[in-house]
Amino acid sequence: MGAPSPPAPAPTSGPPSGPPGVEDFLAYNLEIAWVRGPLSFQGEYTGVDLDDGAGDPFFDAWYVQGSYFLTGGDHRGYKKSDGTFDRVKPAAPFDIETGGIGAWEVAARYSTLDLTENPVQGILGPGSLAQVGGEISDLTLAVNWHPNDHTRFSLNYVLSEIEDGVTGRLVRPDADSVAAALAEMLADDELLARLGAAGREHARACSWEANARRVLEIYREVS
Repeated sequence: MGAPSPPAPAPTSGPPSGPPGVEDFLAYNLEIAWVRGPLSFQGEYTGVDLDDGAGDPFFDAWYVQGSYFLTGGDHRGYKKSDGTFDRVKPAAPFDIETGGIGAWEVAARYSTLDLTENPVQGILGPGSLAQVGGEISDLTLAVNWHPNDHTRFSLNYVLSEIEDGVTGRLVRPDADSVAAALAEMLADDELLARLGAAGREHARACSWEANARRVLEIYREVS
């Protein structure tokens, strides 16, 4: 898990290239970051307000993440010239002869995407792909190793489960497979409704509040 791309300008508006029936859109984006020594936090919020002449749905997404360097003297660099994080430059680059181990970083991120606003179901009409809209959240835990200024190895664990045919569809990452899955869902209103309902229920079970309750339960059991 690394730093995200530079923040997009906000707000932005104009004619969309997405679903037909949408006349205009307005996009908002806000990003904030804080670094102090080996510790850093950052978050980003994005919202899109669609104008379809009917319900005018609003969708949004956000994430928060934090990281900490276990090796002394290491930190995330920041480039003031373009407002982005610079690559990590280990205080002791990996070197067998000198004993350098590079920079070791642990990180965590929580993100969520909300497409549940009901008016979206009217954008493309009954039985449209828009009815698939729902909410998904995921939690990512990561360990990053930076052996030198230009190399990084990452090990990520992402908690965001999709059960094929129950809470969503899992397809191969190619155009034909994606197109076939979309065509199947567009042709089956009952499938759309079932996947959407199950997906929203699963998202609630993986929410920030649900995860916090599970952590508290574990603490109570071991205390």
